[in-house]
Amino acid sequence: MPKEIASMSHRQFMKDVLDLLRVRLKESGWTEIEIDQTEQDHRDYRYEYMNEPLLKSKIDNLAVATDFNVAWNVVSDCFMDMRAVLARLATIFHNSTSVEGDFSIAKWERDPTRLSLANLSLEGIFQCKQTELLRSIPV
Repeated sequence: MPKEIASMSHRQFMKDVLDLLRVRLKESGWTEIEIDQTEQDHRDYRYEYMNEPLLKSKIDNLAVATDFNVAWNVVSDCFMDMRAVLARLATIFHNSTSVEGDFSIAKWERDPTRLSLANLSLEGIFQCKQTELLRSIPV
């Protein structure tokens, strides 16, 4: 959500978000220039959040349960590369290739007990494994 991303240091954003998705982004056709722009978007976003009281107020007043697009529409059409990267984190992929790719990228293997699970169930397991990482992000 916008507030959590604004509260992340740039170093933490790189480590916990962008570096984790870098391989997936490149496999999806993102160029280094687009990935670099995402990095710059985060710097600019944090700067505006800290220096624009109206924007900060709007972001801080968002409810936790706010829809992804509604929340990010608060920042208008700015930071679109960063928003696209974050949308990938918020998206559940339904096909076997992307689910298997996520497990592979994260160095998690599909064990024998998971072979019969539906792709959506596997994605749920994958998302649950990220709980500790998400809890470590300061609010």
